[in-house]
Amino acid sequence: MPRGRRVFGISAGLMAIVAQLASTGLVAGAAPQPTPVGSRDAAGYATLFKVSVAEGARRLELQAEIGALDAQLTAAEPATYAGLWQQNTPTFGLVARFTQDGPATLKKYVDGTDLASIATAAPAAYSLERLASDFEAVRKVAHSTGYDASINVFQNRIDLLASETADQAGLARAQLPPSVVVDSTPRIARPATDIYGGLGISSCTSGFGVSDKYGSRGIVTAGHCPDSQSYNGNNLPFQRQAFIGSNDEQFHTVGFLAVKNLTFDPTNGYPYTRPITSRVYRASQPLNGLVCKYGVTTGYTCGVLVSKTLQPSYVPNANATFMWVSANGGPDMVNPGDSGGPVFINNSAYGIVSGEYGFPWCMCDLIYTALDYVESGVSVTVLTQ
Repeated sequence: MPRGRRVFGISAGLMAIVAQLASTGLVAGAAPQPTPVGSRDAAGYATLFKVSVAEGARRLELQAEIGALDAQLTAAEPATYAGLWQQNTPTFGLVARFTQDGPATLKKYVDGTDLASIATAAPAAYSLERLASDFEAVRKVAHSTGYDASINVFQNRIDLLASETADQAGLARAQLPPSVVVDSTPRIARPATDIYGGLGISSCTSGFGVSDKYGSRGIVTAGHCPDSQSYNGNNLPFQRQAFIGSNDEQFHTVGFLAVKNLTFDPTNGYPYTRPITSRVYRASQPLNGLVCKYGVTTGYTCGVLVSKTLQPSYVPNANATFMWVSANGGPDMVNPGDSGGPVFINNSAYGIVSGEYGFPWCMCDLIYTALDYVESGVSVTVLTQ
């Protein structure tokens, strides 16, 4: 994992977005006009990987197809499929790993599609199904010894990541499968909560607008946030939460407030919002794909998805279903107060902020709860119209 770095002032990504808005001919005193969200995310991709905005837009279109392929292979080829990721540098493409017959299997799925010319098959020792099975054997050990755990698709292994309170002696006594690699470098996975004094929710960031089966509308935020929340002086009645296993979310109704399928997006022109018109679930979010979020502390930030199987030790009885996004050398993606904020790409909801991940001196990376777990955990549906 590349280490994040602390950045003060205006980030390079924000400068690029400001420059792009300036090029539209806006003048001081005039109401700024919205820029299509796809263009803003393409500009963010372009800044992150040093390509043109047009190339960034092309790659984001292909990213959706790569995610769909990942879900398809996971379901159809469990015996040999070992995962895939999106390759952003030095050239754009995708790499899919198989324990056998990789080139022939991949060709069967990508022939005649836009992915055919950029898809590469690579060998693997363990299938995702085998890694998942091995992971079940180490979950309790990880919980009892204070280790974070994640299936590392890039290296085709299970990583046990030592936290500050990890019991290394206890782990040494455990019998681990050969697919497990122990990293002794101290890291910190923790909730990104703090006293909130910015955008209306008392101590966290509001997530997406949602509705439940009874027609009650409201918002979601992180499950580890305090139950008592308000927005702009309006009480947000707590309904239910899930903070265990694969879940870190809670649901609040909103009284007489109107709930919209929007997220706050200050990079856009007035009214500074981004519509959410679709949902993308965990299986269709590709590794190394771009992921963006908004939080009250760090604002709008983007990074790349490096794991879909993080088991953060701060979640009680955590499962390996949390999503880990690397800042890729950019500014911190998450700091205290961002918990519960929306995670998205273009107009699609991806999940909500759960925590931050990094070294003791750096809280660079993003941990988020995938959208399907948010919805099922508190029995709601994210609004898309």
